Amino acid sequence: MDTNEKDNNLVSTIIAVIIFFISMILGCCIYWIVRRCRTEKSSYNPNEELLRGAQLYKMKNSEFYV
Repeated sequence: MDTNEKDNNLVSTIIAVIIFFISMILGCCIYWIVRRCRTEKSSYNPNEELLRGAQLYKMKNSEFYV
């Protein structure tokens, strides 16, 4: 009877681990797809904003020195 309980315990543990890994993989895939869709839709790029700000700052500073 003890071996039967151990076998059932082992099987349920293995099934739980497999379900856990499958859910992690699915979660990562969904996160990656959502992230990719968001970056394609939004045109906001922080690097471009920083470059524009730096160019405006240079233009403003050069006006004072000319």
